[in-house]
Amino acid sequence: MVHRLLRCSLLLAFVVGAIASHRATPLAAQSPQSSPSQLAITGQIGGDSSTMVVAANAAYVGIGPRIATYDLSNPDQPSLYNQSDILPATVQDLALGDGYLYAALGYGREHGLATFSLATPLTPTLVSFYQLELSAMTVFSYQNYVYVQVDDGLKVFDLTNPRQPQLVNQLNQYGIANVTIQGNQAFLNIQSWLAGFDSLDILDLSEPMTPTLKSSTTLGDILDIEITNDFAYVNTQLGLRVVDIRNASNPSIINQTDAVAGMQLAVSDNTLAMIGLDFALHTWDITNPITPTEIAASSETILGWPTNLIAKQQRGYVLTRSGQLNVFDWSNRQAPTRLTHSETPGCKENVALQVVGDYAYVADWGRGLCIVDLRNPNQPTVVGRFDLTTERNAVSDIAVQGSLVYMVDWSHGIYVIDVSDPTAPIQVSFFTTAGFPAAIAVNGPMVYVGESINDQGVGGSVRIFDLTDLANPVEHSQFYTSKVAQLAVVDQTLYVADNEGGLRILDVRNPDNIQMLGQYADNWFAMDVAIQDNLAFVATTAGLEIVDISDSTAPTAVSRLESSLVDGVVVADDQLYIGVDGGIQQIDIRQPSNPQIVANLLLARDSWILPALHDEAIVALSYHGGGMFVIREQHQLFLPVVSKN
Repeated sequence: MVHRLLRCSLLLAFVVGAIASHRATPLAAQSPQSSPSQLAITGQIGGDSSTMVVAANAAYVGIGPRIATYDLSNPDQPSLYNQSDILPATVQDLALGDGYLYAALGYGREHGLATFSLATPLTPTLVSFYQLELSAMTVFSYQNYVYVQVDDGLKVFDLTNPRQPQLVNQLNQYGIANVTIQGNQAFLNIQSWLAGFDSLDILDLSEPMTPTLKSSTTLGDILDIEITNDFAYVNTQLGLRVVDIRNASNPSIINQTDAVAGMQLAVSDNTLAMIGLDFALHTWDITNPITPTEIAASSETILGWPTNLIAKQQRGYVLTRSGQLNVFDWSNRQAPTRLTHSETPGCKENVALQVVGDYAYVADWGRGLCIVDLRNPNQPTVVGRFDLTTERNAVSDIAVQGSLVYMVDWSHGIYVIDVSDPTAPIQVSFFTTAGFPAAIAVNGPMVYVGESINDQGVGGSVRIFDLTDLANPVEHSQFYTSKVAQLAVVDQTLYVADNEGGLRILDVRNPDNIQMLGQYADNWFAMDVAIQDNLAFVATTAGLEIVDISDSTAPTAVSRLESSLVDGVVVADDQLYIGVDGGIQQIDIRQPSNPQIVANLLLARDSWILPALHDEAIVALSYHGGGMFVIREQHQLFLPVVSKN
């Protein structure tokens, strides 16, 4: 029902800020009492899979706030061997050192540099965590030094003692996307805020504590850089560039192929491997390194945008943002072949969530539907997927009714998926709208679709479809709005969180003639809405609004809790849960005119947090890569203090 990332307590000591009610309560004689609520994480799964490094017999993959270790003793068939405990932030980047693994952690409860010992390579052991004020985005190492990119520059750490990292310098170096070390030089892929101004920067690491910039070469919009001996191969939006780096102070572009554009690159011997825009693996001959010549492309393609391509002998390991780990063999360069592909744990680009029964149905932005079994809240497990086969998918919302899931793809239309067997979901219907659909609600055969951009290209709209016959959806009518963010339907009334249009209340008893009953708006944008009895709970860009809707024609304010943007809202009896400020906030609404915040749980700073409910648990998605969290309310019993006199 929603749309759309402690100092040394790294070892899973989740700090929960329990905020007591403002009223003082007299002590009850001798009877135990419960403290104000506390929220605690009991389970977590999934999240962004955007970084990977490969060692001799292991691959390490960042998945949300965990590191997964894959056994490569059979290099053709990686097998998941181990997952770390939950780290305090999402793994943004990984780097290998001499016997150590370094993780840049960002968009979480705590940001920083985590160091793991690889004394036992398949079970990395955390040995230190250095907390940073800002998210750590990129990490690389040279000798005993580790370099971490944050928003305010490049931080240099001395890890002579890995258990006690020492911050020894900070450089005015920004925008590092990835790094290749060759000799005593670091080759940096610099992403600029200005389109077309990405660059290849070369750092001299001869004095590792004080590296110096030797050169910066603007190359357009860079997708990836691969370094081999005297040359850099650079994939840009406009094609492949070959850069002579023999003079690091004055690199020069010596060849370019404007007709070819690809994504990730890797080099093995005299072969350049490239994931092309067709998502196949292409082999290029670089026997003459100045003039790469394409040889062949694999018939198999990868699923999702590639984040890493790493060569190991004549194998290529490809990680995708949609969570697949692929293995390609190019020992026969004329016929590169995908040997295998496997799923990394959990759902990935989580943007919407609905929990029904024992299952969470998650909209995975670039991929489709991901189904999670919640029966063991400590170990939620993905049991089924429905993958879209179209390009440029943009799944934005889902609704569940009975055994059917209605899934919105902003780019293509509405999919109806039968999940009676959650391990094998199948498509049973599909229809399109004239605009760009963003939100959905279902009541019986009637499906309500909210468009963020309507068929006129100005504002949004609500459309009603009759799916009595799944094979032949029938559109009834359209009602123009501002820009629909979310929908909720109760009986024959539709509640629209309509961005700058606020809360709109629509009468949909006659599907051929939608009528607006009332509207509640102020100087904020409405992002989500939940309904209980005669109250509407509206998530806005300025906080939470509680609105009396007993008279639909004249909705009136009951109370307001001011805050920053509220991402999502869900209500259960006298408790309300909202996603705000990167966490879950629990609100007591027994007196709607005086709502009380009773608990806070920080999950992921700078992230949208989307809540839902499952039995006595809260299920929350972190939109900025943290995956899915299962959270439970905890109470601590205490005895009142009694005087001895």
